[in-house]
Amino acid sequence: MNERLPTLTSKHEKPWRVGIVGMGAAAQAFLPAFAKHPGFDWVAFAEPDEQLRVKHAQPSSDKSGPVGFASLPEMLALEGGLDVVYVATPTDLHLQHVKSALAAGCHVLVEKPMASRLDEALEMVKAAELSGKLLMVGHSHSYDRPILEMRRLIESGALGRVQMVHTWCFTDWMYRPRRAEELDHRLGGGVTYRQGAHQFDIIRFLCGGLVRSVRAKTFDWDPQRRGLGAHTVFFGFRDGTSRHRRLQRLWRFIQHGLGVQRLRVGLCSSLGRAVVAHQALRWTDSRCSSRVGGQKSPRRIRHSGCSPTPAVLWSHLGEL
Repeated sequence: MNERLPTLTSKHEKPWRVGIVGMGAAAQAFLPAFAKHPGFDWVAFAEPDEQLRVKHAQPSSDKSGPVGFASLPEMLALEGGLDVVYVATPTDLHLQHVKSALAAGCHVLVEKPMASRLDEALEMVKAAELSGKLLMVGHSHSYDRPILEMRRLIESGALGRVQMVHTWCFTDWMYRPRRAEELDHRLGGGVTYRQGAHQFDIIRFLCGGLVRSVRAKTFDWDPQRRGLGAHTVFFGFRDGTSRHRRLQRLWRFIQHGLGVQRLRVGLCSSLGRAVVAHQALRWTDSRCSSRVGGQKSPRRIRHSGCSPTPAVLWSHLGEL
């Protein structure tokens, strides 16, 4: 990481004062982490829905809760100021909210997708450069331990130079309950923007991030559920590495009372070796099991509850 970028320890002896704009599902998923991490102090949020404001502004038993505001400008005027703003509003509002937070002197974490238009994304980047503040998009899966381990293996050189990377992911995302804007690609909806962004980030992380070319095709197959429900994408990286990404969200497991997510990430190297991370999560009403491993007979690990983070068995397949 660039040493000039701020960190929790480099410039702040006290916890970072965090404000959130938009208290939907994405923001609410962050709250337990904010509460547990000693480096953050969630002090304010902006949310136009009065019921949500009342819900999240309630003081806890040991300290006062965050202050709720009806708008972002009101939150940015909070006495004592903010260090960081987490933008968790709908995609079409990201540009306005990111620029406002940067202009107020705050670092910004913005939910993915960053934008549905390239010019809007570039405008945010320019605003961050002019402000001297950090702007980060909330891609989370490149921090997952299996992906970090794969990156470690790549950097070690033990497998040689990476030549090709593949990912596949299949879920019932398109058939879950959705608001209309969640399926509208013009507003950053559909599988490619909402979910494909995760895997694009993983591959860029593994391959160094410097993309030379992109070729892609999206698919809208179901006339009863319109929207970009699948895609296939080919990335060419500057170092010559090839990457193929396929995501299909139209499997209707939910009709049979079963939800399944399948994710497979694999790479091939110049030494003719491969590493495969294979995760398959299977949910039932009360128990979550995880099928892991790259072998023909993978282990099965049982979890109580329904944890979204399975154990992963890494398989070094040796000579191909």
